[in-house]
Amino acid sequence: MRKPALALALALLAAAAPLCALEISLEENRGERGSIGYVDLQAVFRRFPETQKAKQSYAEIVRQAEEQVNLRKAELIRLRSELTNLRAEREAAAQAPIFVPPPPAPEAPAQPPVPVPAPAEPAPAPAPEPAKAEAPPADPAAALTGLPGMGAPASTEPLRISIPGLPEEEMPTAAEALGTEEPAPAAAPAQPAGPAPAELQARAERELRERDQRVKDLDAAVAAKQKDIADKESGLVDFQAQLEKNLVDIESKRSEMLLGRIYKAVRETAVENGVSVVIDKSAILFGQGSVDLTAKVLKRLEAALP
Repeated sequence: MRKPALALALALLAAAAPLCALEISLEENRGERGSIGYVDLQAVFRRFPETQKAKQSYAEIVRQAEEQVNLRKAELIRLRSELTNLRAEREAAAQAPIFVPPPPAPEAPAQPPVPVPAPAEPAPAPAPEPAKAEAPPADPAAALTGLPGMGAPASTEPLRISIPGLPEEEMPTAAEALGTEEPAPAAAPAQPAGPAPAELQARAERELRERDQRVKDLDAAVAAKQKDIADKESGLVDFQAQLEKNLVDIESKRSEMLLGRIYKAVRETAVENGVSVVIDKSAILFGQGSVDLTAKVLKRLEAALP
């Protein structure tokens, strides 16, 4: 924001003073007719206490205006940061992965029926030969075993290999020792039943709708934030323009007030000292016998202070 300097404005107004030099009516100045006086307006402005107070007051007004502008700029920075975050969030939402159902398994082709051959007719069994009569054995036990002198038939339990130190029930059988016993087949693990294809398709559609809705919401939030930023930027430009106008008006009014008081003191000092024309010292190219009223004008101004 532009900082108009009060001292520069006052100096410009003071520089314009030679163009309208203060003229005292000769009727009011009967002491010395036609005498000329001059005043160093820059020194008056520099040493006048009210000028310093006006400069300090104006500087405080400028500082407060700058604080208001900086607050609005800080708000714009915050809004732009939020807009950047919203855009990044929108891009992430648009690229978020969703569930895709697996393709259905291809159906196995139908196997043609295997023709079953008709069972062959069994060949006729040969006629049994007539059994020959045998003499009954003398020993009944021999009839059971087929061998004379043998006892009762052997037990059907498996034959176990005797290992010293092991109980009989833990001794391995002959089939186990020779590796000829086939192990029992292990039961196949139960397969958990998965979700049906319709449920998988519904899940994919639901996640797609949710992602699309999230992207739409973020697009609306981005658009609203952009409009808010545009309004704030336009408001900041108007606010700065109005502040500068107000500062110029304040500076102009205070300068006019100070110049009015200085002109009044110059007029009274000139009448008191019998000077008919008073000009600014910076406008004098040559002067002889002119009266310097600068110190007297300052004294009158200070005496008029409350």
